[in-house]
Amino acid sequence: MIKNIIFDMGGVLRVFDRAYFLSQFDLNDEDRKILLNEVFLSVEWSMMDRGTLLDVEACQRVKNNLPDHLKDYADKLVLHWEDLSYPMPGMADLVKELKDNGYGIYLLSNASKRLYDYWPKLPGHEYFDGMIVSSDYKVVKPQNEIYQLLNTKFNLNLNECLFIDDMTINVEGAIYNGLEAIVFHGDVKELRKKLVDKGINVSL
Repeated sequence: MIKNIIFDMGGVLRVFDRAYFLSQFDLNDEDRKILLNEVFLSVEWSMMDRGTLLDVEACQRVKNNLPDHLKDYADKLVLHWEDLSYPMPGMADLVKELKDNGYGIYLLSNASKRLYDYWPKLPGHEYFDGMIVSSDYKVVKPQNEIYQLLNTKFNLNLNECLFIDDMTINVEGAIYNGLEAIVFHGDVKELRKKLVDKGINVSL
């Protein structure tokens, strides 16, 4: 029986669309491609999530790999990407309903330490019972250790947890560790149906 719902952050609770972020700048296609590769797809971004590199340090390294006319965009994309984003439509209402219906609500996110800066601004954050942020533990999804933290940190039975993530590899990792799991495709209405199909008490 599922007692706890575990949410990812980027791509689930908050929209994380790299193409959308880059489209908000007056840039040509080549410059957007450079920023995509050197910022979002950089090893520095992964190191921020793992907590082995602070955001400001990562930003400076990224700038070193950018042409001069793109360096200022690194600050916006690394240190303020959430200002280009917005909460996932309908997700805060879903989180509240699940909480009201008695489920434990938790966050399990690959994110840098800067998550704590923008987390309080996210609608629905007040309903969460706890959070595991990868950079705090130097471990990232889909490593087994990060899912096991749900048990060691919050004493949750993983067989009583359902995990929601937009990355299939992270969902597979959750299933491998004994959790129920759902891939989120950006449609909260679809997610509600999948939750109901798994026996979760939530409205369609």
